[in-house]
Amino acid sequence: MSIRLTDEFNKYLESKGIELDISPVKDKELVDRITLEEAAEKLEILAELHKRLMGYEGHIGNHLTSSIGELMENNKANLRRLKRDVSYLKDLKPANVFEETLKRYAQKIITRGERALALASSSDYTKKVYRSMNNNEICLGNADIDSFYRRDGVIYIKSLNKCTYNLIECDVIDFINRLKKQREQLPYDELIKKYIEASSLEGSSYDFIRGMVNYPYECVKVCTRYRRMKKPWTPEKYAYSLNTAMVKDGEEI
Repeated sequence: MSIRLTDEFNKYLESKGIELDISPVKDKELVDRITLEEAAEKLEILAELHKRLMGYEGHIGNHLTSSIGELMENNKANLRRLKRDVSYLKDLKPANVFEETLKRYAQKIITRGERALALASSSDYTKKVYRSMNNNEICLGNADIDSFYRRDGVIYIKSLNKCTYNLIECDVIDFINRLKKQREQLPYDELIKKYIEASSLEGSSYDFIRGMVNYPYECVKVCTRYRRMKKPWTPEKYAYSLNTAMVKDGEEI
């Protein structure tokens, strides 16, 4: 659904040197070729964008305008469901090749998820939630590498369809997760630190971002699809997707 921005928010963007660029994306392979320096520059632009967006107090558009806390709660809920599913399968003979594959990798996925959530939760998370609310922090919700850029001092955004009030760290998590899925390894810990420095955030934001980046999103997503049978896939296809998800989630940072 395309967001219908309020006139008030449009004026706010203009006053902050932010413009919408709805022209088609020209280079779909940009992520595959991005260097460490280019990724760091993108995060510096993202930090500047967050500073410009911060402080707006009105409605953004015709959709729910706050998603503060959703990432953490959704990750917790999805991991709980996965643990329940694995517990149910524990004493049963696998019904198919997917369940065999899941039983083989389940503990590794669950342990990684628990470790990620523990790190994120221990990073003064509640304090960050209050900070975000008090500062009226705004996220793009889609921080793909080609979704924002800067030219002549103006920051251009390709879309605001997922723009919400949220912890600004969540855009960084989205940005890095997209990089991890689409290209070879980069020193993501360095990129996180670059953003924190550019945003003048507390050091504990490093642990929050790192924890959320380490969460096994792709593996949990495949398991959720299997539980709900959201895709008309064969067990073999689900098993293949779980193996692929392990690669996409990559190594912990």
